[in-house]
Amino acid sequence: MSRATIVTSWVVAMLVMGLTGAGAGPGFAEQYQVIDVMDGGTITGVALWSGEVPELPPIEIEADTNVCGEVAPS
Repeated sequence: MSRATIVTSWVVAMLVMGLTGAGAGPGFAEQYQVIDVMDGGTITGVALWSGEVPELPPIEIEADTNVCGEVAPS
């Protein structure tokens, strides 16, 4: 078999598996149900930093710069 034939057969097999898997997911998934949690836990504690706090550079905005601006504080 040629390399092109092997690659094509793998690509077709992956597409078929992907399409059947994508279609099967919602059919097997259980519907989300909101429930009350009776004995939920809490997380408590203190975070300590030793040394100087580093100065982080601003974050460059790449999308919607006309609304968000060019940069945002880190």
